[in-house]
Amino acid sequence: MSTSRTSPFLSVGKVARMCGVSNRTVLNWIGQGKIEAHALPSGHFRVHVDEVRSFMQANEMELPARISEAAALGDTLCWVRRDLTGSHDCARCAVLATQSWHCFTARARLGEAAVGCDVACSACRYYKTVVRPIGASLELDATACAVSRGGVILGANSQLGALLQRAPSELVGAAWSDLVELEPMDALLYSSQDPSSVAATRIRRVEGRLVRKRGLSQPAVFMVAPFPRMWGALMVRIEVG
Repeated sequence: MSTSRTSPFLSVGKVARMCGVSNRTVLNWIGQGKIEAHALPSGHFRVHVDEVRSFMQANEMELPARISEAAALGDTLCWVRRDLTGSHDCARCAVLATQSWHCFTARARLGEAAVGCDVACSACRYYKTVVRPIGASLELDATACAVSRGGVILGANSQLGALLQRAPSELVGAAWSDLVELEPMDALLYSSQDPSSVAATRIRRVEGRLVRKRGLSQPAVFMVAPFPRMWGALMVRIEVG
């Protein structure tokens, strides 16, 4: 398994350096079940960056400003990756002040002035780096699906766009509550608002009716599970009957 710059998996050595301990200590943690790891045919282990982050926070360890060079870019906050946000004025930005997840999801809610950005999302390096990889990966899924965080959509595929009668690009940054009647989906989406609980969330499934805000309704099955490549994010699938 590759651990290139964009891989979300870390070697035991990298985890040890981040935590300030020896490789043997990390291997002991893995053996004791304190850190979940994936065993390679070679006998070595790889640990997902989200697992390391969760472990370090649970044990009150100081997180590096950039938790790892191998961390997935899609899990990086706009006010952390200032090398991608260019001329954005962080000093007057409400996204930074409120420690929000992403500027593009807060833009419609906070307003242009509050976000403090004069660049259109479509032209922003951060937006293109974060959003496009999510959308591209979701297009490989035959089911209508999206990735969301805190009830806000971070990426969606064309199948979900067709279901909700909107272009996938229009769904990015939109709140689920603005698109559909959330009963019974709300029980799935909002029961895992706390990012620290998402890692322990298992796949949840509920049957109900998909009621679009445009007035159309049909039977559907909603499935929600953690999205492993982004801290605190959920994968939402909708199957209509």
